[in-house]
Amino acid sequence: SSCELEALASHWTTLADARDDDNVFTATFVRNLEPWTCRAVADGTLTPDYKDYPASVYAAALLVALLQLVGGVSTILPMNTVEYLFYFTSILAGTLLFAAIQGIICGVVTTGNPDEIQWRQQNDALNFMMADQKVPQRSRVFVRSYFRNAKKLIKRRSYDDLIDECLTSEMKGDVRFLICWASLRGVWWLQECEE
Repeated sequence: SSCELEALASHWTTLADARDDDNVFTATFVRNLEPWTCRAVADGTLTPDYKDYPASVYAAALLVALLQLVGGVSTILPMNTVEYLFYFTSILAGTLLFAAIQGIICGVVTTGNPDEIQWRQQNDALNFMMADQKVPQRSRVFVRSYFRNAKKLIKRRSYDDLIDECLTSEMKGDVRFLICWASLRGVWWLQECEE
């Protein structure tokens, strides 16, 4: 195959450098001048007839890309300056992209329900205030219970401000009616009433 020919040519050109002090060959290939596919064949990652199986080359490349993205190493390592620069750039870009995606996901998760966030912050503020003012435990339990049970009411009050800020006067009345009507439908003896 072409890899074997390239490796053999590289091997013969540096044969003298591949011997140790006992005149034993210590290297079979000159790795710095080979393409990554040839090194993958030599390492056993790809088969010698890899050109007939492009999916295996693609899978090996995806493995390297994925491992670079998470900062790991792979069986296919950079061996020359260009590959090291590309590897470094890939790791840097992949890490930045990975961090950006994580930031977007965390931002969506944490700000997905602004009313819930506001309720939790108010709950934390109440707990801090009660601890700071040394409110008795029995009163703390009562306040927390009220605050938990009033959660929907607090949310509805925030809707009043939103309606006042964003809608026209005609729309304000319609939307307030629909919100109230949805609550009144839950009362069984009011279900017979007309709109």
